[in-house]
Amino acid sequence: MDEEERQVDEPVSAAPTIRVAPEFPEGGLRAWLVVVGSSCCFFAAFGQVNSFGAYEDFYVRHYLTDYTAADISWIGSVQLCLQSCIGMIAGALFDRGYFHQTVAFGSVLYVVCMFMLSLAKPGQYYQVFLSQGLGVGLGLGLIFIPSMSVISHYFARRRAFAMGLAFAGSSLGGIIQPIMVNKLLNSKLGFANGVRANTGLIAGMLLIGNLLMRPRPAREIHLAPRAPMDVKKYVRDGPYMMLLLSSFFITLGMFIPMVYLQLDAVQHGIDPNLAFYLLAILNGASFFGRIVPNFLADKFGALRVQITTGAICACIALGMLGIRQGDVAGVAVIAALYGFFSGANISLWGPLIAEFSPSLQELGARSGFLYIWVGLAGLLGNPIGGWLLTTHYHWWRLILWSVLTMVVAVGTLIVAEILHARRRLVEQNLSARPSVEENIEKEKDEKKA
Repeated sequence: MDEEERQVDEPVSAAPTIRVAPEFPEGGLRAWLVVVGSSCCFFAAFGQVNSFGAYEDFYVRHYLTDYTAADISWIGSVQLCLQSCIGMIAGALFDRGYFHQTVAFGSVLYVVCMFMLSLAKPGQYYQVFLSQGLGVGLGLGLIFIPSMSVISHYFARRRAFAMGLAFAGSSLGGIIQPIMVNKLLNSKLGFANGVRANTGLIAGMLLIGNLLMRPRPAREIHLAPRAPMDVKKYVRDGPYMMLLLSSFFITLGMFIPMVYLQLDAVQHGIDPNLAFYLLAILNGASFFGRIVPNFLADKFGALRVQITTGAICACIALGMLGIRQGDVAGVAVIAALYGFFSGANISLWGPLIAEFSPSLQELGARSGFLYIWVGLAGLLGNPIGGWLLTTHYHWWRLILWSVLTMVVAVGTLIVAEILHARRRLVEQNLSARPSVEENIEKEKDEKKA
């Protein structure tokens, strides 16, 4: 009886938790529709960011003439900063299942603030700053991280290629929107109607994106219960922090040629009617840059391709020192080459974050945490460039600053690759060792034999 009572009262050990590896469709109609929807959102979001050079040129020469290029660059920098910094909040909301609510609210905010920009008066810097810098930046921040992270629910092996296709939408937006903005702002329609026409295009693309994107239910990808965001864990992750530092430095310098190339061309005697096509050339080339290198990244590794594109971008930016008076062909070549390789570099950060994340349930938060620092770099990079440029247009200072930051970023990314390779080697060695249970079973089998 005592033996029976002891057996009844003895607690039963819980069954071991079995972690099932996430499963990815790697294609199919639903997955590719998500990529198309994400591409539409990037068309609207990055198309606006990439076309700020057109706004900068118009503001400097016509609309905000009482302010310097450095003053005006703060508008684009705050926009870029908020797009990235708000990503941590948007990423956490994405991880907790509020994907549609987050992207929809960001889309509405973006469109409303673009309409408010159309009401801004000439010379009223604060009106442009509040609408285009602050308001649009907040809207972009709520759209960006969820639209990027949702692709990882459907792709693993082909993730870099899928994200490259999605980011190609930003290139198309960067082709169409700068031409559209330049033509409309300098036409009889004027600033207000030109911005409203651009806003209509943006609203249509965001509507399509919201309708097509859909995250997979947690049960389909076998996600464990969501743990609270652990920033300390991220900071102690050496490879991830090196990736973060690299993204910070690359953002300090990589956007400078995009923002200042059109102004540089005009100052070197190129017809403004031709110069504004440079952004379209740059973004047109980046369309292919977001597809071809991303395809290679799935074959040879995203880290290796990212290091290569970063180094090439630094070399091309250095080539801006060789721009001569009236050299249209030379500037066009620089725009095309820089667009191709910078487009590849920008689009590969998403796959890299996914590669450096131990599980999908941390992907949104880790993406958001990294993009906070990207946002800070975006906030500082262009104004530092404008301060170095000065009203006397010392282009060599601006260009060397851009090149130096990209070189540092490449070096940091090499360190991240070394640390990441070491960690994977340790994990492989640990997984190759037999577990305690396997050793016990082996000993039992040997005794029976």
